[in-house]
Amino acid sequence: MFWIALAAATATQLSAPHPKHFWFESSDTPVQDMPQQGFAIVRLRLTISPVGVLRKCEIEQSSGVARLDSYTCDLTRLRARFLSARLADGTPSYGVFRVPVVWALAPVDLNVDGDLVITVTALPEGIHSPASVRLAIAVDRSGHISSCADEAPAFAGAHPADSQLVSIACSQLTKNYAPPPATDEQGHAVSSVQTASVVFTTDK
Repeated sequence: MFWIALAAATATQLSAPHPKHFWFESSDTPVQDMPQQGFAIVRLRLTISPVGVLRKCEIEQSSGVARLDSYTCDLTRLRARFLSARLADGTPSYGVFRVPVVWALAPVDLNVDGDLVITVTALPEGIHSPASVRLAIAVDRSGHISSCADEAPAFAGAHPADSQLVSIACSQLTKNYAPPPATDEQGHAVSSVQTASVVFTTDK
């Protein structure tokens, strides 16, 4: 069994690279490479060219099983197709799409994590803790965040993120998160639009 953790949000002028479809099926699960606990998480960092071509698949966080990490990237390179990222003025841009891939032999409950965790006294009505917000951030060649917005929807009919949480998430992420810049085919740092996530929790 397979799940891919793709959160969704409202469309904005700043657009992160957007997957055209999901990349995995339940039958892809590599049973022979699964760890003893029966599940594994592979966190991918995918660099997308301005024309939407996947140029690089990197393991941002390993599952602890090298064969499983390599297999996940191999399938991603084979199947992933993207719409290109765009800056706020509509210019096509390099993009970095970051996603946790969960391989599991049975359904599992996993803790929600993010690039930044913010503890608050209360969340807006109807939103339960923990609440995850996916963002699109413009990152320059030095790794500085120049703008931040709600990520475009990953699938049709997705509910928009709470605008108050998006505002707080962008403000805090800009102050406290230093994303590595994207690199082009020659290894040079380039400006990009990247995905990031912020988790709000009321836990003490």
